[in-house]
This record gives sequence, C-alpha cells and structure tokens, in this order.
Amino acid sequence: MIEFISLLLGLVSGSHPVEVNVVGAVASVELQLDGREVETLRRPPWRFDCDFGTALVPHELTAIARNAEGRELGRARHWVNLQQRPVAEAAMVFSGGEPSEPQQVGLVWESLGQRQPQSIEVLFDGTPLNFEDPTRIPLPTYDPENIHLVSATLHFRDETRSRLEATFGAGHGSEIKSELTALAVTLNKKAKTPKPEDLQGWFLKDGKPLKVHGVENGFAEVIVVRDPDVQSTLEATLDLIEQWRLSRSGRRTAFGNLGYKTYLRVLSPAGAPLSPTEVTRDMFVQSESVETSNHGLLWLSQQTRPQSFPLLLPDAVALAGVQAHASTRRRAVLLLLGDSPSLEQAYSAEAARHYLQLLRVPFYVWSLGSEPRSEWGDVQTVPLAGDFSKGHKIFKRAVETLREDLDAQRIVWLEGSHLPQNIELAPQAVGLRLTGVSPPDLDSGQRRGG
Repeated sequence: MIEFISLLLGLVSGSHPVEVNVVGAVASVELQLDGREVETLRRPPWRFDCDFGTALVPHELTAIARNAEGRELGRARHWVNLQQRPVAEAAMVFSGGEPSEPQQVGLVWESLGQRQPQSIEVLFDGTPLNFEDPTRIPLPTYDPENIHLVSATLHFRDETRSRLEATFGAGHGSEIKSELTALAVTLNKKAKTPKPEDLQGWFLKDGKPLKVHGVENGFAEVIVVRDPDVQSTLEATLDLIEQWRLSRSGRRTAFGNLGYKTYLRVLSPAGAPLSPTEVTRDMFVQSESVETSNHGLLWLSQQTRPQSFPLLLPDAVALAGVQAHASTRRRAVLLLLGDSPSLEQAYSAEAARHYLQLLRVPFYVWSLGSEPRSEWGDVQTVPLAGDFSKGHKIFKRAVETLREDLDAQRIVWLEGSHLPQNIELAPQAVGLRLTGVSPPDLDSGQRRGG
C-alpha cells in the first residue's frame, strides 16, 4: 500500500516537498512526474523534492513502491493543478432486467457536513432524465446492442460536487467507471452530434486510440472573474436597463441571459496573498451557481461584492479554469476587466491564459473600462460605461457569441484518466475540434474565445 501525504492543493509551481506513506516490505519508492522519473529512494523517509517547473501546467504525479526484487507492490497517483479533492462521494446501482439490460438506476451518497445534495443531474447518453426518487430512476427505451453511458452529478453546499459514470450494453454487464476523462470538444458549424460508436479511434494519447464511452450535451457552466472596479459600471448599466424596459416586458435581471441549461457563478479576484513557499488555495470569495435562463449575466456578475484585498487576477483566472474543468460540464471562463491598476503577480496574465488552453477551457476577456488591458492579449471592448445605446448592443453581441460557442460544445467521455493536454485528435476526426483550439480557418487574432 502506498499513498500521498502531501496533497499539493491549489495552484502549484516551482519546487515542493512530496511525501508518501508506505505499508509493507517496501525496498524502494520511485516518483514520476508526467511519466518521467524524478527520483528513486531506497530507504525512509519517503520524501522527495519535486520541481514542477516555473510554468502553471497540469501534472500527473505517480509514486511506485517496489520490493527488493524490483517487483511493483503498488502505486498511487495524484493530480496537480487539475482538480480539487472531493468531500462528497456517491455510488450508482443498476437494477431490473438482465445485467446488460438494466431498467433503472439508483443513487446513494455521503458527504461531510451536509448529507443531502441541493440538486442532482442524471443524464442518459447525454440527455437529462426526469425523476422524483433518485434511488429509483427509470431508464428510457434503448438499443441493448449499443454502449450506453449514464452519468450523475450531485451538487452539495459550497459548490461541492460528486460525479460518477457507468456504461452498459453491447453484450456486457453494467460497469461503474470511476476513471473517465471528460474532454470538451466543439462541433463545427452545421455539424451534428456524433454517436459514441462513430467516435471510436478519433482521440489519441501517445499515438494510441482512447475508447469513447459517451457524448453529452448537458449543462454548461460559466465562471466569471470580475475586476471589482467594474461594480459601479454594472450597477449603473442595470439602472439604465430598468428605465429602458419600463414600457417593455421582461425583467432587468434577465438582460443578457445565457439560456436554459447554463449556470453562472462569480469568482472575486481579490484575496490575501500567501507566502511564495505556501500553496495558494481558498483565497477568493465566490457566489453560488445560478441557472441563467431567468438571470442575466450583468445582474449575476455584480452579486459578489468588491473586496479590499490586493487583486490577483491571473491566480483567480487559473483557479476558475480548474473549477470549470472539474465541473465536467460544457464550460467557459469570462474575465470582466475595469481600470484597476495591474500589480506584480505570482503568475502573469499570459501564464494564466496558457494554462486555460492546456485545460481546454475557453477563455473570454471583456474590457468594461476606458482602456483595454494589453497584458491579457485578445480583449473585446464592451463599452458599457459610455453610450448606452451603443454599449448594450455590443454587450448583447458578445453574449450571443458566448452562448453560441457554449451551444457548440460537447463533452466526450474517454476511458481512463488523462491530462487534457496529452489528448489529440486523430487524422480521421471530422466535424469537430478540441475546445480551446482555434479552427483552421481562424487565426488567434480572429478567434474570440480560447
């Protein structure tokens, strides 16, 4: 038995101590970073100094315990800069019919401090299921000769989630898949959602095909990182919208909504900086996740009040990327910039943007201030603080672009756990691209997200 003692939570770069605990007659422990050997220890303490590099990159950390003959006794894997550790767990149980043709699925769960989830989403082959009792959810009619994917996400308090998947069909019994990778892809215009069987061989890691277990067009999540300096602009714009809509139907809070099945939450970039030798975590205030069909982006984006701490915009953007990736939903991160001065940061704006590209999380930057911030690269100016008649039209177009890009996303479930930057498309893949990668006919200056 071997397990990591060093959790390495939050955003990690540079050199950090890594310690593992082993049980049994272990003669050596090998530490690997992204498949490359870092060091092998032959006696306790099993403590390593691991250099994660200066860039902010998702990593796979592996520790392998061996006996005196070199035979592997066990291994432990830990993701760095990729996901948050769960404080809630769930399980899925199939029943009724033959093992390969179940008729219903049930969920059971436990969590720390909060036993009941606030909401539960269950999808069958990417389509949401309606149910009253989560312990007895009827499955729709399906073809038992094909592979089918059932996925469930349980949402607990404080944005805690538990996610699990299972596949069945094609002559095999139901199989709970605790190790599946949710890869975001974007369909080309007019392309239809392909079936899982049509996607086999389209996704590669190290030149080898990865098995596809399902394709989802479920819920989407947008995480907004908002410069506190835009608070007054948002409030003034909402007041103007309210006056503008006095003789029209609809609410000001719904202006700029992203539509059904899209959730939004706000992450404040203001937080107390930690020592460079410490791990950055839980620094930023964030709102609850809200469904946007009746709540517009402008109204939701000003719900988290400004903080007085120093602004750590790149750190917050990077953390938002981790959260968006971990949600396993269609995703995007939106940065709303004002005129707040730039401070020296642990990570640069360029590093944060590159990190989201590695995560395959689309990134949008809207400048609501008087001057675009050049350090963020491709920035779209949304002049809400100026002429309202002009500014609100530009804002509506920006929202429509974001909504269209989200609508074109799909989540492909691949067998195994993989770093997102290690997955590539095979030459025969057509009609889609990896999310966050610009299509061939658009260069980086033309592409508006990612």
